[in-house]
Amino acid sequence: MRSFLKALSFQPSEDWQYRSAIRELPTQSPIFLPTDQFPRDRRLDGVKRIKRIYETELDGKYRPKLRELRQRYKGTKRCFVIGNGPSLNRTDLSVLKDEVTFAVNGFFLKARDLDWDPTFYVVEDHLVAEDRRDWINALHGPTKLFPAYLAYCLDEGDDTIFFNHRGRKSYPHGFDFSTDASEITYTGCTVTFTVLQLAFYLGFEEIYLIGVDSDYALPQDAKQSSEYGVGILDMKSDDPNHFNPDYFGKGFRWHDPQVERMLEAYEEARKVTDQTDQRIYNATVGGKLEVFPRRDFVSLFDHAKTPEELDRENAEREAAKSKEKEATAGVELAERVPRLLVLDITRCGDATATGQVKANLLSGWPEDRLLQVYNAGGRALGLSKGLEASGDEGPVGPEKIAEAIRGFQPELILYRPVPDAPHLHALAMNTIDKYRVPLVTWIMDDWPKRLERDDPAQLAELGPDLQSLFEQSAARLSICDAMSKAFGERYGVTFQAFANGVNVGDWPRPKTRPPGPFTLRYGGSLADNMTLQSVVRIAQAVEELHGEGLNMVLEIKTRPDWARLAAKHFKTLERTQFITGDLLYEDYSSWLSDADAVVIAYNFDERSIDYVRYSMANKLPECLASGAVLFAHGPREVATIDYIAQTGAAVVVDEPEIASLKSALRELAADPFRRLDLAEEAQAYVFKHHRLDRLQSELRAVLVEAAASEPREAPRELHAQVDETAVVSELLSERRGAGHFMLDVGAHHGTSANYFDQLGWRIYCCEPDAENRRKLTSRFDGNDRVTIDTRAVSNEAASGVSFFASEESTGISGLHAFRDTHQETGKVDVTTVAALLDELQIDHIDFLKIDVEGFDFNVLKGVPWDRCKPDMIEAEFEDAKTLKMGHSYTDICAFLQEQGYAVYLSEWHPIVRYGIAHDWHRVVKYPEPIATPDAWGNILAFREDPGIERVRSTFYRCMRSRIAREIQAEAKPKPRPVAQQLQSVQTEEGRPRIKTAPERRSVGERVYESVYRLRGGLSRRLAGSRGAGNSGVVGLFVEFARWLLEAIWAYRAIFAAVILAVLAVLIGAAFAPIPAPLRIWVVLSVELIVVFGLAGLAILFFARRAQAQIADLHARLNRLQSELERYRRGGDADGDQMKSVKRDAAE
Repeated sequence: MRSFLKALSFQPSEDWQYRSAIRELPTQSPIFLPTDQFPRDRRLDGVKRIKRIYETELDGKYRPKLRELRQRYKGTKRCFVIGNGPSLNRTDLSVLKDEVTFAVNGFFLKARDLDWDPTFYVVEDHLVAEDRRDWINALHGPTKLFPAYLAYCLDEGDDTIFFNHRGRKSYPHGFDFSTDASEITYTGCTVTFTVLQLAFYLGFEEIYLIGVDSDYALPQDAKQSSEYGVGILDMKSDDPNHFNPDYFGKGFRWHDPQVERMLEAYEEARKVTDQTDQRIYNATVGGKLEVFPRRDFVSLFDHAKTPEELDRENAEREAAKSKEKEATAGVELAERVPRLLVLDITRCGDATATGQVKANLLSGWPEDRLLQVYNAGGRALGLSKGLEASGDEGPVGPEKIAEAIRGFQPELILYRPVPDAPHLHALAMNTIDKYRVPLVTWIMDDWPKRLERDDPAQLAELGPDLQSLFEQSAARLSICDAMSKAFGERYGVTFQAFANGVNVGDWPRPKTRPPGPFTLRYGGSLADNMTLQSVVRIAQAVEELHGEGLNMVLEIKTRPDWARLAAKHFKTLERTQFITGDLLYEDYSSWLSDADAVVIAYNFDERSIDYVRYSMANKLPECLASGAVLFAHGPREVATIDYIAQTGAAVVVDEPEIASLKSALRELAADPFRRLDLAEEAQAYVFKHHRLDRLQSELRAVLVEAAASEPREAPRELHAQVDETAVVSELLSERRGAGHFMLDVGAHHGTSANYFDQLGWRIYCCEPDAENRRKLTSRFDGNDRVTIDTRAVSNEAASGVSFFASEESTGISGLHAFRDTHQETGKVDVTTVAALLDELQIDHIDFLKIDVEGFDFNVLKGVPWDRCKPDMIEAEFEDAKTLKMGHSYTDICAFLQEQGYAVYLSEWHPIVRYGIAHDWHRVVKYPEPIATPDAWGNILAFREDPGIERVRSTFYRCMRSRIAREIQAEAKPKPRPVAQQLQSVQTEEGRPRIKTAPERRSVGERVYESVYRLRGGLSRRLAGSRGAGNSGVVGLFVEFARWLLEAIWAYRAIFAAVILAVLAVLIGAAFAPIPAPLRIWVVLSVELIVVFGLAGLAILFFARRAQAQIADLHARLNRLQSELERYRRGGDADGDQMKSVKRDAAE
């Protein structure tokens, strides 16, 4: 009775209450509401709190407080609105101690370095408020000003004032600037716009913006979702858009910066304030905001430090921290870095630019953990241990190199592939293939582009190797950002830029030079396909200027070979002097620093541009740090020249005219103060962006992470398993809700469909196997988003087609009998994907999954490609099945490529036996072939290519290993795939819709299927008895009996003939008129034959059982050796892990 009354009573659900509460708010847009980060009950309580503030406390409490603030600051002349851009690090904030200041969002990350608190603190973004609420609520000192809609996560208190902040009235065609913040303020795509309205209302005559750079760049790893029409971003890399690298990202979400709309909002702010006596000024150091009049921040104060002074202080402080960190960590360094094998044509630390940059960036790497193989001239290869010249053994034979690498046992390979080094390349490819350790590739110039023009045959030979190297690399390095972008687009993988750097303490402050000739100094090559023509042009300009009365000289520091080859071009140029002797680094640095200007030059011809387009001059950081002004001459198409121009700290002549060079040099020589300003800006820039200690740490981190990355392939001994559909669900995890559709052809027990059921998709399952379908139906009982169809799917519709199943595995039933154990279980009807789409009246499939045991290609041929191309396709391949049907996996892949898909192969090791767990091998991008002809697996096809990196990393996240589960049972588990973390989507009550084909089978066919199911049930009961805990003699007998019954059934014709023959003999002996002794002899003979037959079968059973145990022990031994070797390489394992290994060995 109580239950009946409870059922009659109406209790609104929490979801209904939440939606109703939102409808009563004036701010109902999702951008003003709690996100799913908050549980539903907390969101409901929070929305109720917001409603209370809007209805009673805005008028009764908070508007009066704002009016009191307006009275308090009446007559205060100026205030400062502090943004959080990178320029804040170049702004002397110490002088703001006694000023009125507005800070926003993550300013508390900067405030810990200051001895003062801001006057006001403002947050308007619900993502910032949610992710930083603990910091914000713990902040004391400033007056906190928050929109009322943030009251669900930000605390009320005496130091907090909530105000009425609304969406703009002029949306979508304009912005609104409120002049009475006590009544209302409006959104403007940035918190700064909100603060400007508050500052204007409080009456400040001069409102200065600082740290408002209005310049954003999205990192390559930024992931974006659009839950309510506005992009939400997160990333794992550092934040380049704010003063602190941890400002956003790493779990702290942020909205897509809509800079153009921000600027439109600022225009509205200026238009309104220009009609009053109040003004807004931009005192930001640099940046791209030009809406408001500029003011120099330093000029607003008597003793503010300049940005250049702060740059040097910041650089020195960071360098000191880095040295202190290295000093404390130096002892542990050898334990933290991998054994690194460097394969490059140049030796680390030789006289070449690439040798120097490697030596600089790898400086500090333990000598016993670095081995180099380099090109020692001609066909000879050299060997060097560590970075010091004392470890260089010079040219050695291939046997010694192989022995050295074998003894070194590399944990990471760093390879710089280049053309014209076939012997080194052959060694590199063989070593990479042999040792199977993580690989890092580094490319420093665009030689593939040069080969495309000069040597297409060599490019055809090296191109596939290069693509393969990039795809299998754990990390790929370039020399500059421009190269990273270009090569990323060209090869479909990501690159990280690493170039040369400088030590802050090695370079003097810029200074004015004493009177004398204006001296330009150029150090570098004079190659005709890189620099020669532009250096000659500069020399000609110097010569002409000297002839016009300007005392000027050009000094060229180069190698003797370059000087000799270029001599003819300079023989008439008396104001050009050559230095060919070697200089120590200290002398070279002084030589640069004592110049009036240092030179970087590149040719303008197409051949040179193609070669150096994406190169970064190794000497660039040294030239910027020298203290002399940098003078650059070359085309902007060259990355180095373009980069120099973007610094704004150098003189750039980007046209090949002597007149232009003369004009720039004349102006530069005449203005020593401009030279000094440029040199100071150049030093500030290079000490911020090219500090060698920071670059060394960053490269070391990349290499350490690469060494710890998952291997490209999983050996059979690892017994790895991956559910490819889990990989797909991870890749498509942002698609949620019933608006997305999966067609599951060959649904089996519903494991694949379950991933997408958890995402809330609609799913249509085709499963003609009655036993599989029973479990499938049971799994989705009560789910009306899942439809189950009894038909098979192929390229043509048909009725009454034979269907086969096998006792070996429930997963190999289908229209094709490819095993001897397959038996026909009945007839099924067959449809096509095209017919299904017509029946369902849909024209889009998010995910088409096919697993129909050899008929996958037929299913694909039945897709109406002209009107429906699924976004993602998964199909099985196994040539052992399909070659008999006239096609291989390459035919399927080529077919999908013709439809515009990017194709990947998830390859598994060859099948040992059906009915047991198989072993996953690797994932590659087609057309890379499978490793062995007997391999099998699944084809994944994407309309939008996610890239091999994302695909491979997702596979590794989803990969599981029986070995790992045993040995790492007590260790922290790996993160699960997104699909496994999702909570089930709530649906209304209902049942799965089962779509059944018309019954056309005969009574005999149905009886046959019933008998087959009965036999299957008997086999399952026998299998269950084996696994029910039997042991010893009884267990062996049960196992033998099961095996014997299966053998009898598999070879029933032979056994039937034998039994009939025995019965015939026995019956004949019983009734034939023969003597009694002979009858006894016949019966005994038959009994002996039966006994020996059973004994033979028993011997065969135990032999096969022993063989299986030997194979299992062999696999366990290999596994243990592999794991023990991993522990040996990685240092001492923790106690729990070692106990697990020893326990496994004891077993």
